[in-house]
Amino acid sequence: MSDQGSLLALIWGRDPDQEVAFGPQGSHGLGELRLGAQALAERMVSLPARRWALCFEDSLLFAQALLACALTGREAVLPGHQRPAALAELGAAFDAVLTDSETLGEGSDHPWLRLPLDEKPESIEPWPAPDALTLTLFTSGSTGEPKAIPKAWHQLEAELRVLVTRWGETLAGARLLASVSHQHIYGLLFRILLPLVLGLPFSRTLTRYPEQLAAQGGKWALIASPALLSRLDPGLKAPGCCLLVSSGGPLALDHARRAAQLFGVLPLEVFGSSETGGIAWRQSQTVDTPWQPMPGIRVSVADEDRLLLRSPFLPDDEPLLCGDRIRLTGQGFALLGRGDRLVKLEEKRVSLDEVEGRLRALPWVAEAAVLPLTLGRRQQLGAVLVLSRQGRAQWQALGPGRFLIALREQLRPWLEPVALPRRVRCLDALPLNSQGKRPWSELKALFDEAPLPLPGTGAEPMTDTALPIPSRQGKRPWSELKALFDEAPLPLPGTGAEPMTDTALPIPNRQGKRPGSELKALFDEAPLPLPGTGAEPMTDTALPIPSRQGKRPGSDLKTLFDEAPVAATAPADRTQPEREERHETGAPMSPSALPTLLEQTPTPDGLVLRLRLDPELPWFHGHFPGAPLLPGVTQVHWAMHYGRLLPGVDGAFGGMSQLKFQRPLRPGQECELHLSWLGDKGQLLFGYKVAGEHVSSGRVALCP
Repeated sequence: MSDQGSLLALIWGRDPDQEVAFGPQGSHGLGELRLGAQALAERMVSLPARRWALCFEDSLLFAQALLACALTGREAVLPGHQRPAALAELGAAFDAVLTDSETLGEGSDHPWLRLPLDEKPESIEPWPAPDALTLTLFTSGSTGEPKAIPKAWHQLEAELRVLVTRWGETLAGARLLASVSHQHIYGLLFRILLPLVLGLPFSRTLTRYPEQLAAQGGKWALIASPALLSRLDPGLKAPGCCLLVSSGGPLALDHARRAAQLFGVLPLEVFGSSETGGIAWRQSQTVDTPWQPMPGIRVSVADEDRLLLRSPFLPDDEPLLCGDRIRLTGQGFALLGRGDRLVKLEEKRVSLDEVEGRLRALPWVAEAAVLPLTLGRRQQLGAVLVLSRQGRAQWQALGPGRFLIALREQLRPWLEPVALPRRVRCLDALPLNSQGKRPWSELKALFDEAPLPLPGTGAEPMTDTALPIPSRQGKRPWSELKALFDEAPLPLPGTGAEPMTDTALPIPNRQGKRPGSELKALFDEAPLPLPGTGAEPMTDTALPIPSRQGKRPGSDLKTLFDEAPVAATAPADRTQPEREERHETGAPMSPSALPTLLEQTPTPDGLVLRLRLDPELPWFHGHFPGAPLLPGVTQVHWAMHYGRLLPGVDGAFGGMSQLKFQRPLRPGQECELHLSWLGDKGQLLFGYKVAGEHVSSGRVALCP
């Protein structure tokens, strides 16, 4: 790589036949990228807009838009996500939108262009190579408002040169995969700009599941997040990895070691931020492996252990006082946590001030304080609320569970799912200490103990049945939580209202009681319309597992609740003499969708079936290419299908609980399906085993 001239000019001047991207549509050369950027530049110069918001899923189209901005001297604005409501709030920061979304621009007050362009110029005069790019990133700041972070090209280029010098030789000849978005600084640098500078092809699409890595051939590298690396299957075989990069949050040592065992390389962890760029790196051999500053970077400790940074990646030579706390060691430094109101939740930066502001803007909330809670190894947000008069009325009308779901639904247009509060306490007023500040230790203690009564009522304490995620510090085990649902629900404290019956709550079991163990996933993500809205789709609570025939990863059923619910169909007619086995959607289960039944053995409490997972089964097609797995939804379907062989088993799908997916099921394997029927509870118990090892298990509730 030349040390002279702009790296943008280096990218622009390469061989047009050089592969630049790959994906489902095939391979794409630099010439195609260049032609697309020039065509877009022709359109952009004909419009008055100077600042363009780039909102893309496709990395090749994103690169086209980025280069078009560089060609025309337009400013590229990168919102952190593509939520329409949040994008509208940033409207003053841009003049127009570039996107590959079919709907994002509709209803917008800004002009917008969708890529790929429908019409391209018949002939395009070659544009001179760009030499600079004006860029603005957006993220949450300490004020809670989206914070603009301008980036001059010299900042990005300085960091790219360091990355090339340090890891360019390792990456030579590799194909680049990524599980992180290019809309943020980490993905922008490592997923787009670095491979363009090195002349390496990058994937147009995200690597969403670890199993996709098994389909790769030759030499490859992965730009990943700790979340993806935490979900690696111990049986995954994906040779050819030369570099594994992780950033966005802390990577657990056991996850780093597992990745090293599977891929043959220890993950390279990168520490930095949108404001600072990369600060340091490490490859964790032990839990206290120190961080090494990037070449050219100097770190020191300021007051309150805060990191004082001097970096060529900053806009000027002035030092920057960061929100991170550090301790210097002989070999680098150790991170002690953040010193401000920004927290990292599942590799996403969340402003606690923004969440509080969004809550206070709701008509149901008079005041709010939000704080991070550590439950085991996972962080979540807790909110201490003062309800308005309207909020109390809604609590009484909806009941505790539906109130909390509706509250979270009102926040979704503005907040990431991880930023939605998952535990709540209600007070008459928020406390202040003698300095007029929030006593955060006192607020945190509210979540460590039994909930207080609803303020001003003198009623019995409000139980955690109103909360989607109860305490995990040993004060509220799931068995105790389930017992709360087995009895009559309590009235809203202090209202004198009648108790809310279970018919108002989602997924009652056959006896009208609450199977509480699946409530976590239900409350975490599932959208639920408010009563009386006349919503057309069947809600997730009534149809928690729609049939997708191999489109969903069996190792992560929780994602089923993240997508739009499927419309309900008419229930199966069970009056016919011949009993057809049906999915919850009512469609018959074809024999071609079933495994080969090798053996059927009655047991004292049920039935054991020996099954062969034929590779030709449709469930394996596309799930995943090169590494087929049996989806978890299919395992539940089969359990329901064969469960009809047990005496007394009948009824429609009513819900699930205690789902565990521990190991994958692959084509060609033989497995055992263990079934038993709890007639008094209306529950079908199932479990899959391979060679005596547990694979998956769960309970399916059937309603008459």
